[in-house]
Amino acid sequence: MGRKATNTIEFNYQQTDKIARQAKRRPRREWRISGVDGLVLVTQPTGTATWYYFYRDKATGKTEKHRIGEYVPETEWKRHREAAKRDPHAPPILTLAEARRVAEEQRHAVQDGSSPVALKRARANAMTFRQLAERFLEEAPHLAIKTRRAYRYALEKDAYPAIGAMPAADVTPDHVLGVCQTIEAREIVTLVNGKRIKRSPRVQSQHTKSAIGGVFRWAKSEGLGNVKTNPARDVAPRIGITKRTRTPTDDELKARWAATEDKDSQLSQAMRTIIQLAILTAQRRDEVAGAHKSELSGLDTDNPVWKIPGDQVHRGLVIRGRTKNGVEQTVYLSKQAAELFRKAVKLSEDKEFVFPADLSRVKIGRTPRTGHVNGESVSRAMGRLRSDNGLADLTIHDMRRAASTWLKNQGISKDVRDLALNHLGQSVDERHYSAEARMETQVKAAFQAWADHVSVLIGQPAQASNVIPMPARA
Repeated sequence: MGRKATNTIEFNYQQTDKIARQAKRRPRREWRISGVDGLVLVTQPTGTATWYYFYRDKATGKTEKHRIGEYVPETEWKRHREAAKRDPHAPPILTLAEARRVAEEQRHAVQDGSSPVALKRARANAMTFRQLAERFLEEAPHLAIKTRRAYRYALEKDAYPAIGAMPAADVTPDHVLGVCQTIEAREIVTLVNGKRIKRSPRVQSQHTKSAIGGVFRWAKSEGLGNVKTNPARDVAPRIGITKRTRTPTDDELKARWAATEDKDSQLSQAMRTIIQLAILTAQRRDEVAGAHKSELSGLDTDNPVWKIPGDQVHRGLVIRGRTKNGVEQTVYLSKQAAELFRKAVKLSEDKEFVFPADLSRVKIGRTPRTGHVNGESVSRAMGRLRSDNGLADLTIHDMRRAASTWLKNQGISKDVRDLALNHLGQSVDERHYSAEARMETQVKAAFQAWADHVSVLIGQPAQASNVIPMPARA
């Protein structure tokens, strides 16, 4: 064993408790526990006591001591354990029996050639969860801008304070659950139209769990941080997750469009146009609201086009685009959509964005998060339309589903629908052989047919034939 403790005490609860209580204002001492090889209790003048395991490192031949936990009397174990659960950085709290169990585990590990002290040093130098998460936020491919922003907020607010300094490989399901339960224990209040609205903390809890899980899934795939498992996977969903399958009817589309043109509505002209363009083009809210003038071409011609940039690599660095999947999207604008864009560009004057942020609505001392109308503002506007006009529960994303469903019912092939909505094909042919095929004629006709369908619904004349020049395919 080499170095020995200066004193020996029996494996006895009463004697151990007595030694610990009498330690205050006495010199530091090491007490070997009789009958448990390597287990030592170190008492301090402060009145505290710590468990150590002493062993000889087979690789170096040196005697090492490994701190395995803090001593706590049997009668106080429950109180201390509950307090330690709330602090993931707190050292283990061990009774005499637990210390013996840990010492036996350490002894077997040393016999197998391991070194607890060396492992502890390696963990101290290992990548922390925060370091891993920061790399994930910077390097993870095809992570949408909105998702990246939501993940960063969740991680910084709730995950980093609890587990950010821990070695990533040491994070367990219990740690992730603790983060979620801390969020769920607080009240979340937001202001909506000047009113305080209570939100379920479980929604934020689920968002944070998803962010943590995303970090570990990516780390496993990249072989980073010595991560072998995803601890978030073993934590139950914090809310019931159901897929939204809402498809607006023609009557609902007509009512929503009419609401955007209601002069008594509190919507700005920019917001009215954004919602109408989202319906006509079937593109995502952030893509429409953040449209750059440089992305538009040929608005005064018979071939107006809107190109939404995808991700690009420049000198080894990934420059994030504006599409969700990172792939450039070409929107062949219908006559109706081109007209709306022409009017919006004219109203925006010399600004970079088609729908620049309304600075008059920004609080004094604040700056807008984006230079254009924010996508979240569009969702709130949709909510106001719903409540003010008694409309059905519809989102901008539901408008994409409406367009896709209508085109499918017209016999339009999946290839054309995927190109119109910028969905990535899943077949081998689509991913590796025909990915560059843009089917311009068919997609352009599909956009115009959908816009004409909307025009007929709202009582305006169609601009072209609804017949699309392409054979129907399954």
